[in-house]
Amino acid sequence: MSEAPIPSRLKGQVVAFRADASLEIGSGHVMRCLTLADALQAQGGQCHFLCREHPGHLCELIEARDYPVHRLAQEACDTDTAVTPGTEPEPDHAHRLGASWDEDAAACLPLLAELAPAWLVVDHYALDHRWETAVLDGLAGSRPRLLVIDDLADRRHLADLLLDQNLGRRVEDYRGLIPERCQVLAGPRYALLRPEFREWRQASLSRRARVPQLHRLLINLGGVDKDNVTGQVLDALSGCDLPADLQISVVMGAAAPGASPSRLRPRKCPGPPKWWSTSATWPDAWPRRTSPSEPPAALPGSAAAWACPP
Repeated sequence: MSEAPIPSRLKGQVVAFRADASLEIGSGHVMRCLTLADALQAQGGQCHFLCREHPGHLCELIEARDYPVHRLAQEACDTDTAVTPGTEPEPDHAHRLGASWDEDAAACLPLLAELAPAWLVVDHYALDHRWETAVLDGLAGSRPRLLVIDDLADRRHLADLLLDQNLGRRVEDYRGLIPERCQVLAGPRYALLRPEFREWRQASLSRRARVPQLHRLLINLGGVDKDNVTGQVLDALSGCDLPADLQISVVMGAAAPGASPSRLRPRKCPGPPKWWSTSATWPDAWPRRTSPSEPPAALPGSAAAWACPP
């Protein structure tokens, strides 16, 4: 295993992404794949997405970013994950796939055979070396290189390159889970962040040099927040001694179950919230006195803001 990155040779070559979003999965897998796709496209890559149409999928958003989406239908599959003696257990998140791994591989294979990608990027907790073996063996005549994006280090992969951008992650955490030839990019130095975050970094650091005053509070608990923890946080803030002019901003996905004024309005802030549209941008949902020279990419979300009265 190695930390050395693989040089890019992508001009005119296809990169296929297998990633899903849903009310249960959230939006993070698709969003970070879009960040990578933007970078690869800038280097000449032609990016395609293979996504299952779960409730809360982001296929339209991906298409709005001008990437082709090959949609996989929901399958009626047995969700029983009981392990038969002598067989390997399913991944802990197998139920999120919306099909069995072999059904998913069978659905992807004809699409991938037609695309003939140079690279296949897989970002899905429900997929492991079995799916990867079935797909790569099925593409033996035009076998792509495999990039796996993971956060868990809990299952085996056949990756040529593995990315785990989490704080504290080490290359050694994947020992025994990947081939010896696999190159590992571990830790936040490899984080998939969109350019607008980098553009605002210096301004953010400069603000810290001033005497801190609480004027704005940003709340974001992911793109979906299916359990509406955002609402619980707002309720807790209602019992806090906050500045009278504090502006609270909430950012979440448009498909989030709690993304409505009635569910999110804090008890202590009775005024009607101002809603940004689902094309609201992040971090531009956060109010500022200045703006970057280039507009950021669209976030699949909404934002609400309150100016709490005295």
